Amino acid sequence: MYSLFGIWACDDLGVCAFNETSGNYVGIILCKVPANAWRLPDGSTVGASQSAARWLTAYNFTNNNFAYGLLVIDSANHNVVTSNQSTGNGVYDVEFTGDTYRFGFLTPAAFDNTFVAGLYPNTIVKDCGNNNVIIGGQKVDNTAQPCD
Repeated sequence: MYSLFGIWACDDLGVCAFNETSGNYVGIILCKVPANAWRLPDGSTVGASQSAARWLTAYNFTNNNFAYGLLVIDSANHNVVTSNQSTGNGVYDVEFTGDTYRFGFLTPAAFDNTFVAGLYPNTIVKDCGNNNVIIGGQKVDNTAQPCD
């Protein structure tokens, strides 16, 4: 089954590991689900009190998603993204965003996150956020491909 977001990780202290996503717009997104934004099958709505903070996102397979394998956005902070196999995604395998309106409203920059390519040194990673640490991977040149 395909969706807008394969896995939507938010709030504080989580682990997202050993999952597989493909065919979504975004495979895994670390951000904040606005209050009452997501309707569950029983009719209730959910949201998060804060953006993704202190998550470990590791050993996932995020391949062939329409836009991004992993997207770290909307003030996501102090997360560790490591050793995820992410290939064949439409835009980037991994992106840490700056301030952006790409979903129609302001989502503030991701900050103080750590990316480690680890087992997958060919992962394409774009960092437009603030004070993120990027170790390994194929870094996108932000001059040639500006942040939005």
